[in-house]
Amino acid sequence: MHFKLNHATILSLLLTACIASASAEQATNKMYLKFDVGPAFISSVPISSPANTFNYEAEFDVGIRSTVAFGYQINRNWACELETGVIWSSDTAFNDDFYQIPALLNVIYRVPTGSSWTPYLGVGVGGVATTFSTLVFQNSVIGPVNAKETNFTFAYQAGAGVEYVFSPTMTLNLGYKFLGAMEQSWSKTLYPPQVPPPNTSETYTSTADGVFSHAVLVSFTWSF
Repeated sequence: MHFKLNHATILSLLLTACIASASAEQATNKMYLKFDVGPAFISSVPISSPANTFNYEAEFDVGIRSTVAFGYQINRNWACELETGVIWSSDTAFNDDFYQIPALLNVIYRVPTGSSWTPYLGVGVGGVATTFSTLVFQNSVIGPVNAKETNFTFAYQAGAGVEYVFSPTMTLNLGYKFLGAMEQSWSKTLYPPQVPPPNTSETYTSTADGVFSHAVLVSFTWSF
């Protein structure tokens, strides 16, 4: 229960910051949509079988992150937004695929510069659905078996970047985002005929104390 209360407290603080900022200065009443895409770098994930059929660490190739955010510009400096999207990468050495779908509440602070170039900082909290898919090679008779599982866990995000305003309603952004997810575990139990005799079943488990990703993103923002 204490773990859940901490997460609720963080969400409450972010919402309070949005409300306080709106009260501090007259709102601009501008909403916006933001789209971004760029390369993603995901931390390794240890894979194991309780029967010690195999143990290895999935080292993921450079993947891709693409997200969309719906935001509200509270004033010249502060904004709140809801963000989702997808992060994908693969481990070609072991035929693994890794997907993350975040759902985050972000608070953005833009540093006033008096020019068309504006640096910004952002933090966010929420959750992430993570799907881990791997092909388990049992033997030459059975062939590969797909072990695919999804879980959902608490996530947090931090980011920074710079944006260039080239019209009153459109901006281009270059930024960095770090996404962290709490401890995760995926398990898949295979039964005959997938499991060779004399075994009756085999469970394949992948665990991670935390899954972390880094992304460098090019973004386009449309305000309305």
